[in-house]
Amino acid sequence: MNHRRQDRQTPETLISPEVRAALQPFENSLTILNEADFGYRHIKEYLADCHANARVLEIGSGPCVLLSQLKTDFPLLDVTGVEPIGPGFDNFDSTLRELTKKFGFKLLKIGYEDLDDPGRFDLIFLVNVFEHLPDWRHFLEFAAEKLKPGGRCIVLCPNYGFPYESHFKLPILLNKSLTYRLFGSRIERNEAESGCRGLWDSLNFVRWSEVKKHGPECGLNIRFRSSILREMIERLRYDEAFAKRQKKISLLARLALGSGMVRLLEAPVFYRFNPYMFLEITPYRSADG
Repeated sequence: MNHRRQDRQTPETLISPEVRAALQPFENSLTILNEADFGYRHIKEYLADCHANARVLEIGSGPCVLLSQLKTDFPLLDVTGVEPIGPGFDNFDSTLRELTKKFGFKLLKIGYEDLDDPGRFDLIFLVNVFEHLPDWRHFLEFAAEKLKPGGRCIVLCPNYGFPYESHFKLPILLNKSLTYRLFGSRIERNEAESGCRGLWDSLNFVRWSEVKKHGPECGLNIRFRSSILREMIERLRYDEAFAKRQKKISLLARLALGSGMVRLLEAPVFYRFNPYMFLEITPYRSADG
């Protein structure tokens, strides 16, 4: 029994008390922190590899937890985040201004498409943002242009080759259009109750098979890190809030782990069916140019 209890313990968070305290003005701060901790666990190794004064860009910074934490751990990095913030979010905007002042990163209230920066970046990362981009293919072209030789872009996001929509906890029936036709009222009710109107429209249903094909056309190498499947299943064991949100597939995921099916799904031929993607993207051009 003690062993089982130990399995469900949450690993020590990587988000510092200083950053956690700064998030108090935000509603649902615990959920924000859990998601930020998940993202930070997967990008920290790339931050540690960066040289002093390397340029780092986050696409879709949201409440800026990751930017705050990485500047805490790597204060010499030149860090920029982009997050389009529309009218009507004065309190949110005010809190973000305080965070930029306290932790020393730059936040631009724009989409990446409007980034007016002639330089390139050593690291670009997106955590649960890629699936919301209006045109993910255009973003890959942007990444190819904005990465330095030897630079990397890290993408963490759902893979819609797996027939499940994780934001709404719905099965995907062939495509986005048909799924909405069958579940439209449920989707609209979910958006109204959660205060996230427009969320469904923002989803682009990106698939690994499509990214794999388009990347080389942009001059990019794209590596799928298969370890993410096992890590996501393990997260269901220790993150109770995450497990509750994804309870419809929690049992299936655990059965896959217990039966050894995960080992099969980690083979490259099955990447297209993995529910989540951890992509490491690099330009073809070497660090030597």
